Amino acid sequence: MPTRYRPLIFKRMFESWRANSVCSDLIIGLQNDDEDLAEYLKVIAGEPADKSYYIMLDNIGLAGKYNELYRQFPNYEAYALLNDDHIFRTPNWDSLIMARLKSLQEKQGHKLHIISWQDGWMNDLMPAGFCTKELLEIIKTPCPVGYMSHVFIDNTYQMLAGFAGIGEYMPEIMIEHMHPEKGKGEIDKNYTGHLQKFDYDYDGYMRWLREKCLENVEEIFARKKLAYNNLSIKGAAGTCTANVL
Repeated sequence: MPTRYRPLIFKRMFESWRANSVCSDLIIGLQNDDEDLAEYLKVIAGEPADKSYYIMLDNIGLAGKYNELYRQFPNYEAYALLNDDHIFRTPNWDSLIMARLKSLQEKQGHKLHIISWQDGWMNDLMPAGFCTKELLEIIKTPCPVGYMSHVFIDNTYQMLAGFAGIGEYMPEIMIEHMHPEKGKGEIDKNYTGHLQKFDYDYDGYMRWLREKCLENVEEIFARKKLAYNNLSIKGAAGTCTANVL
């Protein structure tokens, strides 16, 4: 979770994560030149070292920070790309998602999934960027490199979930996005900075659709087909009774 310039909003998110999480780690990307760095460190202090980690990053944009965090922590089963303006509302949200992933894997024979939940804004219309390690092995990085800096990152997951049929919506989970466009937050310099990059990111997103989306979808389908064949073989041998949906 990259964050900068707003330790109070981060504190609200951090406390909600700590109160409602049971099996997730929080990987925090702080910015080297953040004038509020000391305030961030006060919030993080006291959290067990095996639950939250922070690293210092240069100002390389939101997409660059997500990618760098993934590069440094590449061994988790799944990843949620969230922002400091989210609030975790559902107790045990992380264990509920991991249980659903396990169920999907047993039914479908693969681990290529994108999970979305209620966010009080887009809900099932916009996957929130929770994806599995296996999917990241296909798309290489959480955010497409060289295409966008912030805006439209979620749209890439929306397209992959829809075109490849790997989306799963869990309305029983609420991770609320306190976004100014929904009247839930103030427009600060973080938001205005992102809006200034809208045209650049839109052009990058359209290039991604033309250049990478189909390539990713084709590889996802190839792996799903292999998983289906493996399930069929096991089922024929009487060792697997899972249905492939």
